[in-house]
Amino acid sequence: MSKLQRNTTIVINGVEHVVNDLVSKLAFLPSEEFSNFLKGIGLTVPKKLKIEVLKGVLHEPVSKTIEERANLADELGYRLTWFLRYSEFQLESLLKFYNSTSLNKKYLEQLWVELLSYMMDKKVDDKDFHKLVETSKKYNQLSDEDILEYNLALKDSFYDEPHEIDGLSQNDFRPVLYKSSTLVELRELGKKYDVKVPRRLKKDQLAEIIITELKRREEGLTEEKEQEIKKMSIVLMQRFAKDNKVKASIELKKEEIIEYILSHATQTKEMYFLPSDSTIYEQEPEPMAPAPVVEEVEELLKKLK
Repeated sequence: MSKLQRNTTIVINGVEHVVNDLVSKLAFLPSEEFSNFLKGIGLTVPKKLKIEVLKGVLHEPVSKTIEERANLADELGYRLTWFLRYSEFQLESLLKFYNSTSLNKKYLEQLWVELLSYMMDKKVDDKDFHKLVETSKKYNQLSDEDILEYNLALKDSFYDEPHEIDGLSQNDFRPVLYKSSTLVELRELGKKYDVKVPRRLKKDQLAEIIITELKRREEGLTEEKEQEIKKMSIVLMQRFAKDNKVKASIELKKEEIIEYILSHATQTKEMYFLPSDSTIYEQEPEPMAPAPVVEEVEELLKKLK
């Protein structure tokens, strides 16, 4: 079916509703009501749906921020040039960064427009739609929840495609998070997927990284050599890794945090693989197209009617 527009009229339980009026009320639902509704009807939603809504809502403010910082030697400005490839958590964090009630409202309303379309496509029962409408009548303002916490509370309602994490494949996750996230953000992303990234690796963890890499190279690692590595002191182990061109150290660098998340998160650990090409961390972002102005959007909507 075609996607709903704000001015579309739909019938729920014999009553006509304009989509715009519906989503204006649904945006007021607290995260618990939102999550419980989807759980109650046994529906999970592709994470890419939420990602596209976030990108659509954030495109204009991000474009303005990049433009304002164009002449500054500015780390934030550079990180934002990766915006088109951001993961879900990066986009959720960015929405919080802008700290705008109107932007949060716009996001939640548009998310519900897309969700209503998705639910109708999945033939959600009319009585469940009616229950949702009735529940929304209990609220008359946006939830006072922090918008990032709100989104994190919904994490089980949106699913990743197989072997993806946070809406990205492993080979997309690596350069995007390496070039456009902070260490703090990476650790917080890990927590989202129940991965507690250590500040420092333990001796046995360091040994495992070295041994795994040597096995991957198929360089004839013997059982005796494996045991010898495990018995080394941390200093000797780090020196051994350097001499054998293995990226491993007790203090986790950004790329090592990324690999730690990928190798421990439920979404990716079964199909985890070390990058075959170290240059994967050296990619550059694609340029952003200018954000459409209101008049252009309105003209486009007229053509689609």
